[in-house]
Amino acid sequence: MATILARKYCLSKLKLVGFSLTDRDYNLIKTTNAKEALKIIL
Repeated sequence: MATILARKYCLSKLKLVGFSLTDRDYNLIKTTNAKEALKIIL
């Protein structure tokens, strides 16, 4: 299972992308800003 990190830029689009990716067996990590995303990947 691959993991994708997505930063919220538009809640409705993030939800749509999330549903599509989880249906395809991806692990999706959602963040609300770039600082939070950097903390996750570093």
